[in-house]
Amino acid sequence: MGRVCYQCMYQSWYLSVDTQMFVVGLLLVYCVCRWPGWGYSFTTILGAASLLVPFLTTWWQRADGFLIPFSDVTGDVISSRYFQEIYIRTENRMTPYLIGLMVGIIMCKTKKSSFRLNNVSFSQ
Repeated sequence: MGRVCYQCMYQSWYLSVDTQMFVVGLLLVYCVCRWPGWGYSFTTILGAASLLVPFLTTWWQRADGFLIPFSDVTGDVISSRYFQEIYIRTENRMTPYLIGLMVGIIMCKTKKSSFRLNNVSFSQ
């Protein structure tokens, strides 16, 4: 992935991450539909790796666990070391995408079953 500091809009880093995750998602859904046993196993392993990789990256680089809004970061987010090397990396943004993908697969698989969640109401 190229350096973000050369982009005209610093938010556009997310387009490359989302595109890469879309391709990974297509492959995972295909594997789950074609070979359910292997697909679920591979998705679980990838999910565990998506939790482990950001932890190890943060630990090895001795970085903060999240983007702390100090003046040197908020003034120029793009040139922040944390933003460049940790925050925008695809492997560090994979967990939420995989969680959404897994929930979608579960919802699709349980749509035709008789399994239903009870309605829960909250009162004040």
